[in-house]
Amino acid sequence: MKRFETFILVLILQSYLFSVVLNVPADYVYIQSAIDVSNNGDSILVQQGIYYENINYNGKSITILSTFYQDTSNIQIIENTIINGNDEGSCIVFENGEVASSIIDGFTLSNGDGYLADPDGNGSFYTYGGGIYLKDSNPTLKNLIIKNNTGNIGGGGGLFAYNSSPNLSNITFENNFSDDVGGAIYARQGSNL
Repeated sequence: MKRFETFILVLILQSYLFSVVLNVPADYVYIQSAIDVSNNGDSILVQQGIYYENINYNGKSITILSTFYQDTSNIQIIENTIINGNDEGSCIVFENGEVASSIIDGFTLSNGDGYLADPDGNGSFYTYGGGIYLKDSNPTLKNLIIKNNTGNIGGGGGLFAYNSSPNLSNITFENNFSDDVGGAIYARQGSNL
């Protein structure tokens, strides 16, 4: 069975011509460093551990996945592969027209405190989406635990979406908070969740 799963993964990871698999932390200490050098169609494979950073897909159609794909019955892999926002912004930002081929799969997102933004362009900046901030983007979000994040003043402690309709699959929200609106989720401007 393991060989079949490995074969399927190879097909998925090599679905784009000339795609590359970047390994974190073996090749790149930080997930964002791997994103910065990646090209559309590449995959970033992240080992279990805590990654204290705030990542931005920068409009790229890339796949970032944990080793959960190897054993989809082992939720501990998701629990042990953590993007910790370190109270310095959203854990993940999608704001550059990301599409369904921009994928995040198999992570816990915690301790994000929101992205300072003015999504509707009215001159008022607030913090939104402690776990995930989405604007004008429709990425694929799979097998995520979004917990212990805040989106104070703006809203969406766990996830904020503005004019965005992400593809969601197996998402768990735990203990996210906002002193404004949407402790777990805040969706605006035609967003569909």
